[in-house]
Amino acid sequence: MEERLAIIADDFTGAADAGVQFAARGRSVALLPSLASLAAAAAWAEVVAFDTESRSLPPEEAVAALRAALPALRAAGFDRFYKKIDSTLRGNLGAEIDALMDEAGCALALVAPSAPRNHRTVLEGRCYVSGRPLAETEYALDRPEAERTSSVGDLIAHQSRHSIASIPLAEVARGEAAFLEHIAFLRLRGAEILVVDAETIGDLASLARAARALDARAQAAPASFGGRLLLVGSSGLAEALAAEGMPRSNRPSVAGEEAGRAGARPDRHERAAHGSGPMLFLLGSRSTVTKRQADELLRAGGVFQARLNPGLALADPAQEIERIAREAAARTGGGHLLVTIEGEHDDPARGGGLAVSPPEAPRESERRVAALLGGLTRRLLAAEELDPVVATGGDTARSVAAAIEISALRLEVEILPGIVVATAESGALARTLTLVTKAGGFGEADALSRLAAARAAGEL
Repeated sequence: MEERLAIIADDFTGAADAGVQFAARGRSVALLPSLASLAAAAAWAEVVAFDTESRSLPPEEAVAALRAALPALRAAGFDRFYKKIDSTLRGNLGAEIDALMDEAGCALALVAPSAPRNHRTVLEGRCYVSGRPLAETEYALDRPEAERTSSVGDLIAHQSRHSIASIPLAEVARGEAAFLEHIAFLRLRGAEILVVDAETIGDLASLARAARALDARAQAAPASFGGRLLLVGSSGLAEALAAEGMPRSNRPSVAGEEAGRAGARPDRHERAAHGSGPMLFLLGSRSTVTKRQADELLRAGGVFQARLNPGLALADPAQEIERIAREAAARTGGGHLLVTIEGEHDDPARGGGLAVSPPEAPRESERRVAALLGGLTRRLLAAEELDPVVATGGDTARSVAAAIEISALRLEVEILPGIVVATAESGALARTLTLVTKAGGFGEADALSRLAAARAAGEL
């Protein structure tokens, strides 16, 4: 697992939180907003994390996006792949796993969606979020009725042609030799995709060690093994693989809590130490988790809230950007700036989707609002040195990167579980910025307020 690695995700924040696990253990990792920057990043990055933007695409389009990325990745020297999937199993799981198995010549895929630090676990083949079955959470609301299940194998099977089996936690706990024997038994019975239970990072570490042994066998005798091994998982398995495959850095975490996580590079720390100026929080996600985090940030004080009305924004983007820019410029005290998506067009029944007039596909309207947040960010950063920029939601983070002309981000540290710090040069602003990405459903209620506190302490 120590060769140059490409992490292929279907969402921008997902690519970040998987890639940063390798950065935290001493590897140079580039997060790519597009493949156009791959050649330049390949000159310094040992690991690249790339997002195919395929989570909400139809299966055939998702597969096409994944396959289109592989020639460029291979040409740049990245021919080992880690398939990053959502810990709540959104996206085209079966179709993308099948496509990557085909393209990479893999005979077996080990799938472990668990992300224990973010309260996502798998037990008896079923996914749980904070102890609740996935099908009973908000993450199941946008799925067709037939796919509202907690079974990882069933969700993969909706799109996969491969035989799927599960490995229970008891087998994971028996040790590497027994674990490998059980995998061999399932393979003899025809299984090609194995869903692995995991409740703790220790369980995932056991899987990572077994995967190394399997990978060594596949490398030594590819004909007898039948092909390469594909590893599929969330940030949890990425963390275990990074820890197993390379030495941990001994630099402390910014938050000082996550053992084994590296701190930021000295140049970012030196810039942060010069002051604790205002931050920009862009909450593109409207999950209930993000709502609680925004409320807690506002309660902590020192924050001005600007509310973006999605209906007005889509009707006249330039006018809405200027309205918010004027409000930001007029705020007193120079506090942090929080931009949220609210207004009469909210549709809470969709778990954060947008209902706009005239009617259009909800996913398309979400993308348009994310693009508007990118344009708003460029406008705000041109007027004021807001730094860091905290972007919640993959579409929002990607749109910000595009709007301020970032070609590649250097991943630095996971400051809190699922919250990633990166640095990048902005072509539009001609300066270095710190971008913090967070998936909408990740983090405790005080996550954003803790970021503000870290900034005040000169740690961010």
